[in-house]
Amino acid sequence: MRREPLLLAVAPSGLLACIGHGDGITLLAVFTCGEEAAFASWLARRPPDEPCRMLVDLPDEAYQIEDLPRVRGSDRRALFARRLAHWFPEPRFARATPLGALPDGRQGAERVLFAGMERSTELLPWLDRLAADGRRPQILVPASALLPRLPLPGARQRRHGKAPPRPRLLATHGRAGLRISLLAGEHTLFSRLVRGHADSLADPQALATELERTRDYLAAQHRIASDAPLDRIVADLPAQTGTEHATLPPIGVAAADTLAGCGLPNSYDAHLLLALRHAPTTIGWPLAAGARRWPRLPERRVLGALALVASTILGALVWMEHQAQVEAAALAATERARAARAAALAAEEAELAAREAERAALAALDAAPPPLPTPAPAPAEPAPAACPPASSPPPGPIARRIDGVLRRPDGEILLWVEGTWQSARALGLHPIAGDAAVVVAAGRRTQLRSGELVPTAVATVTAGPGQAYPERDDAAPADRAAGPADSAARPGVDMRGARP
Repeated sequence: MRREPLLLAVAPSGLLACIGHGDGITLLAVFTCGEEAAFASWLARRPPDEPCRMLVDLPDEAYQIEDLPRVRGSDRRALFARRLAHWFPEPRFARATPLGALPDGRQGAERVLFAGMERSTELLPWLDRLAADGRRPQILVPASALLPRLPLPGARQRRHGKAPPRPRLLATHGRAGLRISLLAGEHTLFSRLVRGHADSLADPQALATELERTRDYLAAQHRIASDAPLDRIVADLPAQTGTEHATLPPIGVAAADTLAGCGLPNSYDAHLLLALRHAPTTIGWPLAAGARRWPRLPERRVLGALALVASTILGALVWMEHQAQVEAAALAATERARAARAAALAAEEAELAAREAERAALAALDAAPPPLPTPAPAPAEPAPAACPPASSPPPGPIARRIDGVLRRPDGEILLWVEGTWQSARALGLHPIAGDAAVVVAAGRRTQLRSGELVPTAVATVTAGPGQAYPERDDAAPADRAAGPADSAARPGVDMRGARP
């Protein structure tokens, strides 16, 4: 539920404290100039969290209109702050109001109104008492800014009409004195406070003279054109011929019996207080910009605790996700290392098995006995010549296959023939020079390797009495002279490995 704010009105005569109720206001206290201490004591008895709003109806106001380049954002705020500091000694009691595009239609520029107080000595004592009590006004607004919100005749049509409203001079009278203002739509372009007696205010001629003086000043300052039509309106004051008279609706003002002799605010002051009660916080001086404060201390602590818990939860979630990623990467690295170690062990075992097989094969070769020399068969007795039989000749010898060749460290060559290891020399074959496991037949150049056939001539030649060199077709020269008897005298001699 919205609480009713405390309405404070500052004028040269003092301060009024009121509060709104329904469509009227209730006067709570009246303080004259110099009673700031009594005002502070009265505030101490009010609720500490009661909102308040302040109306300033003082003289020494100034208005300046400038054409500035159209900028945005922080550049716009900085430009307005520099111009306010240039025109007013205390920029916190001044405000910049954009008025829109230039009347001549120039692009890239806008017209800005700078309005504020040139002297704040009558306002500061009341603000200091508010600050000492821990209060800050929701809005701090001059009376001239609330004049367009008064319920004058035709004001609603002027605000909502499509055509631009004509400027008008408005004369009003309140506790502060006679105020003459230049209004254009929703903005107050100029306002001056004239202090005078009630007798002079009751004279229509004197009032018309003040209006003309104000119009001449505005024309001299080029605020309005000298020949431009200007409406003149007086509210609750005697009007001369050619001046529009307006009457403000009555407002109920209540007060305690103790304040009956202090003088109640008139209709104009009551309407200003009602406009202050319903005014948005966007109007007024920058001092009202700080009205939106942080919540009170307990609420701030709750908000801080909630923010801390939320940040802790978010940080924990991020940390847990990071830890899961690290653990997954470590597990993958461990699996890769385990697979590499298993592959290395398998390769090492295969190498060891190959070495063991090679070592067993060499041991088997070393343990095998050398092949015994085959005795030379006895020479056959020559058979009497006879006619060959009519049957077909016997089949020729079958060539044997070399299934393996092994060269021993001592240079001896072993051949795997017909399922057994046999010496190459025993088969009539000789190794070649070098370390190659290759043999050749005597008298031949063909090299024999594993998978080839032993020549049938070598495989079937055996040494006899009449053939000491089986690798040659004819007998050795020494044996040509010797007859069969000499060869028979040396039985068992195998001449297949002899050299000429």
